[in-house]
Amino acid sequence: MQSKLQTEGYVGPFELNQDEMVNRVIRQLDVSKDQFKNFHLNSATCLRLLSAPELKSQVEQSFGKELLLWRTNSFKKTDGSGEVKWHHDRHFEHGDAPIDFSNLGNHFSILVALTDIDGRGNSGVRSCILHIFFFKLWLFYSYLV
Repeated sequence: MQSKLQTEGYVGPFELNQDEMVNRVIRQLDVSKDQFKNFHLNSATCLRLLSAPELKSQVEQSFGKELLLWRTNSFKKTDGSGEVKWHHDRHFEHGDAPIDFSNLGNHFSILVALTDIDGRGNSGVRSCILHIFFFKLWLFYSYLV
């Protein structure tokens, strides 16, 4: 039997249950200037949040334990800014080999909503989202060699 990830391309949503840490990350992002890329490198709180047991167990369940947090991108959505369309981020790999779209199991991303997201266009609520990217470790090491 195939999983929801295999049949629909996504799983979730899941609860993080890390409200205090989420609020600290939001406050840090609010005062940050142009540091939305790889925020986990500048914020120990953000890195701890992305290492939370709830998130880690869901990621490992779907993809295994040999993973590397490769990159983060944070962005804010305001009322009327529209939805994030279904897309892939494979073009961020920067590898020399051509992309094989039939084999996307070595690269994936996760959206972590730090504030409530209204699927109908935010309804006046500002949303703050962390977009995190993972590589399977064997793929990352192959780029180092």
